[in-house]
Amino acid sequence: IQALRAANPDTVIVFADYANAHRRILEHSQLFGFEEPISTCCGSGGPQNSDYANAHRRILEHSQLFGFEEPISTCCGSGGPQNFDITATCGSGATSMVTSQKAKACANPRAFIIWDGVHFTEAMNNALWGLFSGEGYCSPTLDALFIKKRCTH
Repeated sequence: IQALRAANPDTVIVFADYANAHRRILEHSQLFGFEEPISTCCGSGGPQNSDYANAHRRILEHSQLFGFEEPISTCCGSGGPQNFDITATCGSGATSMVTSQKAKACANPRAFIIWDGVHFTEAMNNALWGLFSGEGYCSPTLDALFIKKRCTH
């Protein structure tokens, strides 16, 4: 970021680390005024609790065990650090001010956690589903919630 700012003194360049901010809020929720930040009530009989922060952390810390080769780079990007440039995001059609490239999708999205810098890949969503559906990261499990929902409709 500092090098970009030095090379572009007339440009405002902002970096926002949303992932760590989100993790900090989840880990220290009461400091931010939340009593139960991960509790949801989705119309299936009451509050359910999912441990999203630790599920996400487990996948990041053991990314290769989940089949990910690129835990912090985006699949669809325009090159540069982590294959991400806010001036040329996936689908924007813009040319990167850093790499002079347009964003394009990678050849193997299954190897990536992050699709475009904001959204997870289908492979990451599947990995999270696995942890929520039967690995103890959601109580009751998502499988149990879907069975309950199916029985009530």
